[in-house]
Amino acid sequence: MKKFEGFPVHFNFTRVPSPFVTEILPEIEHLGELIISLYYFWRIEQMEGDFRYVRKKDIFQDEKLISKIGIEELEIGLNKAVDRGTLLICQIEIDGVITDLIFVNTERGKNAITAIADGLWTPTGDPEVPISLDMDRPNIFRLYEENIGPLTPLIGDALKDAEKIFPSDWIMEAIGKSVENNARSWRYVLAILERWQEEGKNVQTQENRRSSEKDRKKYTEW
Repeated sequence: MKKFEGFPVHFNFTRVPSPFVTEILPEIEHLGELIISLYYFWRIEQMEGDFRYVRKKDIFQDEKLISKIGIEELEIGLNKAVDRGTLLICQIEIDGVITDLIFVNTERGKNAITAIADGLWTPTGDPEVPISLDMDRPNIFRLYEENIGPLTPLIGDALKDAEKIFPSDWIMEAIGKSVENNARSWRYVLAILERWQEEGKNVQTQENRRSSEKDRKKYTEW
């Protein structure tokens, strides 16, 4: 074994989730699981963006890593990390090729996989631009994201449900009114739609105008 000469003067640290150290690490018995987990944490630290993932094939093409542990042990380690719940795997077709994407098992990782499954985000396979918006989505999805905020899986589901109840042009107009009133939240948009449904979209009463500011304050937080 070659002795390590010591860390250089300047180097970067890799962040490891505290629960991994306190809860998962004491339970790990397979060396491959430990190596793949730590390697993954290091790898995503080299990336930027809100949604980070590593392609499985990139890990298994790391010659230095493979030379030390071997493909079989690495495969076993990855499966154990997924079974334990440290990592999540999402399988998707990119350019006609089935690709395994690996996420950390966080709320953001879960939401990313859900969004991919629902067609709200599309992984590009490009580590520089990991996830792109699906431009074939209905207009209300694009309109919401361009004017209100990020299209999370929760918001995506709410928009889908709204489409079943309200006409699309109502939804689009309600989004526009939320922007006009500086009340950019789905709850405010929904309040407008429900009022139109209950009172009639074209009925503009004094009470409606008086309630506008009240609704804005009530529904500006999602």
